[in-house]
Amino acid sequence: MHMLRSACARIAFSGSPLRGQMAVPTWSMFFFVFDGKHILIFSQPTSQKIRNVQHNPHVTLGLDETKNGEEMVILEGKAELLHDPAVNPTLPAFATKYAAELQRVGLAAEAMAAAFSQALLITPIRFFHRQGTREQRVEVLT
Repeated sequence: MHMLRSACARIAFSGSPLRGQMAVPTWSMFFFVFDGKHILIFSQPTSQKIRNVQHNPHVTLGLDETKNGEEMVILEGKAELLHDPAVNPTLPAFATKYAAELQRVGLAAEAMAAAFSQALLITPIRFFHRQGTREQRVEVLT
């Protein structure tokens, strides 16, 4: 799906701990690369996103081409924290995809790798793809 090449997406965590109680799902924006099988994202190692995955690895990703919601993918998956320092934002696929964005904000891939050093590997479990206007909508669940 070409949506998996878009610039950024959002990740939701269900059942995040909040003062000892289950919280409502929270959304967090992220940059990612898709290798055809997994989605790789990077996070700050002490972020709430990482604590949420440690508590519950099941996540939902929302991708939208920003065509007024006429084309979007919702992906359910399982997140795994990677502990390999070689897997970082300097990887060619990630650095190439986000070179213009990083340059726009004045950030080198190496600086991003230092700040966003925790890699998360998302294994998709289920996709929901919606495209077209409300009158012509096509929905596919795989």
